[in-house]
Amino acid sequence: GFYLLKEPAVKLGISWYWDILGRVMVFCLACGWILLMVNILPNKKNFVAYVGMNTMPVYILHLIVRYLVKEHGITFGIFPNNPVVYYLMIFGLASLCVVVFTTKPVIRGYDFIVEGAYKIFLWILNRCSALLALLHRSALKGLEITVAFIQKNGKDSGPRKETPPIEERKAE
Repeated sequence: GFYLLKEPAVKLGISWYWDILGRVMVFCLACGWILLMVNILPNKKNFVAYVGMNTMPVYILHLIVRYLVKEHGITFGIFPNNPVVYYLMIFGLASLCVVVFTTKPVIRGYDFIVEGAYKIFLWILNRCSALLALLHRSALKGLEITVAFIQKNGKDSGPRKETPPIEERKAE
């Protein structure tokens, strides 16, 4: 919708100057929120700092909830469709995602899966590297044998017959 600043306000019947003013107000509100959060949060570790250190699981796992909402609707057919319920459901589900996806069991499970996948990736990369090194050593050894053979046989092969120019070959 318009609040995401993805569509022009003309679709809602808002004039261009109110659209610009509204977007400036949303920008100022976002900047003000950032300044407020930076200034009022304590420097010690608290729940907000803990959530901030564990945002990747929230970012990855919220997609499950997003696709459920996309498939079944924000109210899941249980609640009435009105704007208040809509915004309460968005806020509630977003808050629930943050709380659930930053719990210690979820974080440990996420770290186990990601670190396991990373270790498997490194193992595969190491095996490929070893294989490439083996191929490289074999190629270098083959090159050394070929060069040695050419050097040895190139000197002992005797005088080489020179090829006559093209004109002389045509005359024959």
